Amino acid sequence: MTMFFCSETTKTNNNLLASPIHYCTIQIMKKIIAIFTFLIIILLGGYIFFFQIEETQNVLNKTQHFISQTKEAIKETPIQDLISDKPKVEELIKNENLYTAGWIPYWDENRGFEIVSQNSKQLNSVSPTWFYVNVDGTLTERNPGLFAGKVAIAHKNNVTIIPTISNPSSTKLSVILNDTGLRTKHINEIITKVETYNFDGIDIDYENLEAADRSVFSTFIEELAYALHAKGKVLTIAVLPKSDNIVYQFSPSRQAQDWGRIGAVVDEFRIMGYDWTHNSTTDAGAISPTYWLEEILGYALSKVEKEKIVLGLPLYGYYWKTSGVSALTWEDVEEMRNNGATTSLDTASQENVLTTNIGTAWYQNAESIEIRRDIARKFGIKGVIYWRLGGEDHGIWEL
Repeated sequence: MTMFFCSETTKTNNNLLASPIHYCTIQIMKKIIAIFTFLIIILLGGYIFFFQIEETQNVLNKTQHFISQTKEAIKETPIQDLISDKPKVEELIKNENLYTAGWIPYWDENRGFEIVSQNSKQLNSVSPTWFYVNVDGTLTERNPGLFAGKVAIAHKNNVTIIPTISNPSSTKLSVILNDTGLRTKHINEIITKVETYNFDGIDIDYENLEAADRSVFSTFIEELAYALHAKGKVLTIAVLPKSDNIVYQFSPSRQAQDWGRIGAVVDEFRIMGYDWTHNSTTDAGAISPTYWLEEILGYALSKVEKEKIVLGLPLYGYYWKTSGVSALTWEDVEEMRNNGATTSLDTASQENVLTTNIGTAWYQNAESIEIRRDIARKFGIKGVIYWRLGGEDHGIWEL
């Protein structure tokens, strides 16, 4: 049996012990993990195929949670350290001077820019969600009459402004990406907006993608980066979180985001470290558990330069009730606390839990955000970006 899993050859390097017995043990563990992963894929695929469940996303989400929690449970064991290919945290150079940015929703931009004015010393850049892609490659502007004044506020406070563009359905975006003429038109449209409104760059948040567009989407990002850099402007990109967790292979948009190729050309690689449990699920849970953040950052470091990686953190919460799920700001949570809701800290995820007589909410405050900022420091990445500015715990700006 031993000969089936490993050869008689003894390998020695920084990650493996010299002993043949230890080396063989490592190979056996790798085989076991591979078999376990394969069985999960088969069982999950069979369950979805044979039972035709309506809530496939819930099943995938729960499977993702199970695998992440299993990894968390074994991550401190010696054998895990031996078989891991990812950088060990203790080997990374910590970044004590975190870059800090924030997204500002167009529907609440006045409050968001008030935060900019009040906390400019703690902010490096902001990204208001001002643009939306049209099917012909042009851009819809949200609240364009306010652009000049908001840009002036940011620049007056020495904060760079990098507005965000979001996209329509994956099929509509696919037409633009695969048509050279439309793709060029789209890029030229972006450059025109950046120059016309004196932006410092642009932020791409295209979350709806076809898996088949992986290569052409990377080509688009490369072409856009070249065009922006030629104008002295920066390109940032928001990407969906993922790791080597097999569940992410079921997400077309994640498959389409080639982290290595995209990360090589952008100036900031913004990973959305939230919605681990999201508002489309039926069960309440952590939105941004710390062990999951470490999982996705470990994966990111194997694909992208750490100096470019920015971790997205949630300043919002979700409230699960029998009538559905609603989003909360920290201010909403405080109002609920004042009306008798109880709160506690979930030690496994290091996230706050609020309980009422009709439901449960998970949310962040200054203390839980500081824990997550410490993770960013520990991994030595560039910094963090918050979704969203406006309604958050003001203690965050004292961190």
